Amino acid sequence: MLLDADAPSADAPSDDPFFDPPEDPNILLARFFGALAARDAERLATCYHPLATYSSPVFPDLRGALPAAMWRLALARATDLRIDWDVAFADPRKAQVKWTGRWREGAAERRLAVASTLSIWDGRIVRHVDEFRFPAFAAQTVGLSGRLLAWNGAWRRRLQRRLRARLEEEARAGALAAGEAAGWDNRAP
Repeated sequence: MLLDADAPSADAPSDDPFFDPPEDPNILLARFFGALAARDAERLATCYHPLATYSSPVFPDLRGALPAAMWRLALARATDLRIDWDVAFADPRKAQVKWTGRWREGAAERRLAVASTLSIWDGRIVRHVDEFRFPAFAAQTVGLSGRLLAWNGAWRRRLQRRLRARLEEEARAGALAAGEAAGWDNRAP
């Protein structure tokens, strides 16, 4: 292939404001799933773009700092975590990954099979959509009532609201703790 001397190379910076760095998405995926397997919520949070959104059957619309807070909350409760993941498709802008998480919460063993679609921008995840069976999640999280009621839309929305409120409370507490550690004065004037 003959290259035009005046044409920018693929590695050259571009004046295009929508230019995405040509980072190999497999590096980002290995960083993300490695952090997940290591239960390293802080490293996992660095994989997300500041404008990131996250959606799943449990949390239909998380934005900003909430996707990272969700992982912090989930990983704080899980012990003996094992992650098996397989990249179905990846290019510099999008990846599809099928993964299974196995962990313990107290004495109970948990397992969840997930299909993730990740949109990548500036080498980080800007949109993350997880798909999994909500009834399986509800049965493991709530128990028998979750298994029986997971098909009821009103019950499902109530559980989503309850978990979202808990997540937002944890995120606020974490932000306050981070601010105090940084020396911010969080008291009202």
